[in-house]
Amino acid sequence: MFLNLVARVCNHSYRRSGPVREASAFLPGIETVQVKTSLDCRTTDCLPLLEARRQIENAAERALSRISKFKSVQVTKPIKIDVSFPKRVHSDLCDTIPRARRTAKKTIPYAAENWDEASKFIRTTIRLAGQFSIGALLDTLSKLDGFGKAVHEWEENIVDEWLS
Repeated sequence: MFLNLVARVCNHSYRRSGPVREASAFLPGIETVQVKTSLDCRTTDCLPLLEARRQIENAAERALSRISKFKSVQVTKPIKIDVSFPKRVHSDLCDTIPRARRTAKKTIPYAAENWDEASKFIRTTIRLAGQFSIGALLDTLSKLDGFGKAVHEWEENIVDEWLS
């Protein structure tokens, strides 16, 4: 569940208090603070910094006052992960990961043997989806005047840095 939460946050598919609700369902009794709310995939409404800090500090105090009541989370293996993407092309890329088997058009499930493997799977899916987005951005930028010159200068700077 937690890994599903992380993946959903990363692809901005959550709305309102989804992450807080999911964390509370996964870890009953957890102290949570919602400091931002996703309005859509590009807009977030954030609490003012001092208010967010105050709420986080208060939640931390409440949590520490109950620390003796906390129980460790028992993770059952394999660790099951579902990563859902906003576009099918993202899941097409991630469907190439060994042992990942698509169950829906935009969802890739995975069963990891340990936390390290689970984390690597999530990072890989995010990178693959991000590469597609970067490619689309570069395709759009390549149509602008001066793009070729900017790329050439950028590449020269990389070479110069490497040679120095």
